[in-house]
Amino acid sequence: MVLATFIYQRAMSVGDWNGAAVISLIMIATTLAVIKGLNALSARLDRRGGNHA
Repeated sequence: MVLATFIYQRAMSVGDWNGAAVISLIMIATTLAVIKGLNALSARLDRRGGNHA
C-alpha cells in the first residue's frame, strides 16, 4: 500500500484524523531529512570534484 493511500484511508474511512496527521508529519520529516542528506552529499562531492568550469 502506498503511504498516501494509507493516510487517506486512515482519515476518511476510519475517521482517525490524528493518526493521519501523525503519519503525514513523519512522512514530511523523513522527506526533509533525506533531502538535507542528499544536499550535504552533493556539496561534499562538488568540493572534491575541483574546478571543471
